[in-house]
Amino acid sequence: MMKKTTLAAAILACTFATGQAAADTGIYVFGSTSMAYANLDKLRNDLRAETGERVSKDRADHAYKLGAGYRLTEMLAVELQYASLGKFSATSANTTVRLDPEAYGANLVATWPMTNDFSLHGKVGVHRVKTDWRVSDANGADSGSNRRNSPSVSVGGTLNVTQGIDLVVDYDHFYRVNRGSRAKIDLYSVGFRYTF
Repeated sequence: MMKKTTLAAAILACTFATGQAAADTGIYVFGSTSMAYANLDKLRNDLRAETGERVSKDRADHAYKLGAGYRLTEMLAVELQYASLGKFSATSANTTVRLDPEAYGANLVATWPMTNDFSLHGKVGVHRVKTDWRVSDANGADSGSNRRNSPSVSVGGTLNVTQGIDLVVDYDHFYRVNRGSRAKIDLYSVGFRYTF
């Protein structure tokens, strides 16, 4: 009888450990809505120097992120993501410069559990940023696009809502997403993550 009880306890322990390991690893998808803020100081200064006019900036816009990840361990994951980074502009009396950046990239994610339901995380990533630009003035308009690799960092928190579903809050910083303007973009996001 004692041997059977011991064997049953061992099986239950192994089953629980296996289930816990499965919960701590695996594939997840995520999506969030964001507010994007761009640092357009260089663009403003260049436009002011060229035109000699006062320059205003439209540096805030709605954005969003979509992606998928794989949790290697309870504390380490990798992600692929797409981010629409908003639309921004700088305008003088006769000239307007518009920027429309988007990013595709990958993140390495470190997670620190605080409680059973809440954790903090940090991310480092690299993204290929494509920026469509358009310059218009009294003589007409010109447009094009450029691409560059932009490093990014992120910090945030995750709250488990129900089994497999988490509420996620993030702050992301993208460095120099555009060659000419050297714009830097901050994203403040809230969204959900679903773990399969």
